[in-house]
Amino acid sequence: MVVAALAVVGVVVGPSVEWPWASPRDDGDLRSCGTVDLGPGTGASEVPADRVACLFDAAAEQVGAELEVVSHTTEGDPLPVYHRHHPGVRGLEVMEDRTADSSGAGDRVVSLCPEAASPGALGVCVPRGG
Repeated sequence: MVVAALAVVGVVVGPSVEWPWASPRDDGDLRSCGTVDLGPGTGASEVPADRVACLFDAAAEQVGAELEVVSHTTEGDPLPVYHRHHPGVRGLEVMEDRTADSSGAGDRVVSLCPEAASPGALGVCVPRGG
């Protein structure tokens, strides 16, 4: 199976962010930057610049922000990835929600990516354990 999703790997030392998420959208305190559905055959580098800016603008530095980016497996299953910027925390917290992937693990993976400059440029990340 070929998956058109983000690969999140690496090692990082960073601040602790509350874990685990009960669900992808359980943090009502974060401002929503909306949802971008990339459609089949596209990548995170195609997220519109205004959505990326929303994650890192002055308001996000004050109250945080979340952007959902949906890619798709070759079978057409949606693979939402939630990018969260928490106030005072460098980079992004990223959750890959693979629960709708009929051919995959059907799990969620949360990673911290302190070098992230956008959903398409995460830098070095490390998966968080529960």
